[in-house]
Amino acid sequence: MSNAKWFFTCTDTSGKQQYFTVSAPDKITATRKGRERAERNAAGSLTRWECNLKRA
Repeated sequence: MSNAKWFFTCTDTSGKQQYFTVSAPDKITATRKGRERAERNAAGSLTRWECNLKRA
């Protein structure tokens, strides 16, 4: 199965917003990868996040 591009956005408790794409075969994997990346770069704990398929 080929990877698709998933657009991930999140906001943490300090108000910092992050926007990036994740390459994954399905939404479950994309969500896991996105949350891991967001938590590494967050200035607090994640409060809101969303993961959507990015259309080319």
